[in-house]
Amino acid sequence: SVKETGTYQLDPTIIIEEDMENPFTGELIQRAGTLINPLHVQKYTKAMFVFDGTDPDQVKLALKERAKYREQYPSREFKLITTRLDVEQGNGWEHLQSLIDETHQHIYVLSPEIVEVWQLQAVPSLITADADYFYVKEFALNESID
Repeated sequence: SVKETGTYQLDPTIIIEEDMENPFTGELIQRAGTLINPLHVQKYTKAMFVFDGTDPDQVKLALKERAKYREQYPSREFKLITTRLDVEQGNGWEHLQSLIDETHQHIYVLSPEIVEVWQLQAVPSLITADADYFYVKEFALNESID
């Protein structure tokens, strides 16, 4: 966890390195050097909360943030992703099931790709997006979560 709650933004814009052509027709799809922001092509309408499932305060915060998000966006998905499971509980599977029972939703286990793509530095973190950027909010647990 971080010392102060804060948010950083990620610009997903990519540069097309070389001309992209339809392999069947040869028609130019994108010219080299074109900037493309995937959020302009496909909206990102969900949130992901990454947390340490072995830390009761982080689990509590995950539930609090989910409730706030669902109140604001009732039809959008809110994914819960844990960084750790208690391996003392049936190699982690029993702990995963207890988290599922507590949260009443599927819990995903963090993959290295998520850490890399979202440039995660600390947990708990909330990942959201607007029309142009992704946002990663890192929470300080020394702040009140009640």
